[in-house]
Amino acid sequence: ESLIAGFLLGRPPSTQRVYKNEVKAFLEFANKAVTLVAAADLRGYVEQCRRDALRPGTIRHKVAVIKSLFAFLFQEGELAEDPMARIATPSNPTPDASRCLSSEQVAAFFAKIPRHRLVGLRDRAIFVLASNCGLRLSELSRLSVTDVSDGPEKGWRTIRINGKGDKIREVQAKPEVWACVVEYLVRRRDDLDEDAPLFASVKRANSIRPQSPTLRIPAATIYKRFKRVSRKSGLPSWASPHCLRHYFASEAHQNGANAESVRRALGHSSLSTTQRYLDRLTKGVNEAFARVKMV
Repeated sequence: ESLIAGFLLGRPPSTQRVYKNEVKAFLEFANKAVTLVAAADLRGYVEQCRRDALRPGTIRHKVAVIKSLFAFLFQEGELAEDPMARIATPSNPTPDASRCLSSEQVAAFFAKIPRHRLVGLRDRAIFVLASNCGLRLSELSRLSVTDVSDGPEKGWRTIRINGKGDKIREVQAKPEVWACVVEYLVRRRDDLDEDAPLFASVKRANSIRPQSPTLRIPAATIYKRFKRVSRKSGLPSWASPHCLRHYFASEAHQNGANAESVRRALGHSSLSTTQRYLDRLTKGVNEAFARVKMV
């Protein structure tokens, strides 16, 4: 446990949780101490993942985490050699375009979100920001009122995002996008001070589970709300909130924003990561937020 704790030290909390679970699953499969694990254990684990019909991208991530752990242990002198050094990380699968949501599917999704209730207005505002600004679930959950400021042009808003790996970036919401958020905020009954969450859970008198004192909506709740609307609108079972982030990238790119502007909008460190979202390069700089059409 101390070796794994050292491996996780300094990483963002969300990354620590994911990595810890991946390492735990592998070591349970290997059924031996981390210092006794051999390359054959990882090969057997990969085969087991394939028999379990895990997606290639999921298997690739698992192998990458495990290889990273043993490289760390070797560098720290805990192992005489890295047993995973000669095991290649599975190649990144070719993106399946059929798993991307079309404009018609996204429109059908929003058509099933009611506008007469506060919860519906909140859900619409959340998913409009996701599909027009490319935000992740965790980023939407962490948003506070103080993160919003006037944008570079009239009616626009600049939103400060605490992204993956605690990287800070700014995204821009055009007037019609921000209007959806305002429609929700004016119905809120709590005080919208600077520390208030931009998107709040609905306070329940007899909640089964303890709620956050600030009523900040958890990412897990956003996911459940998406899946609920997704089923009503007839979206494929594989559809997830992250599809709206992909939708933003593909729509911005197809309407003229180049890969670099999309990369900056999404907060990717590498252009190669963004390129997996896209299928072609076009012109335009910093145009991603203006290019996505409202549905």
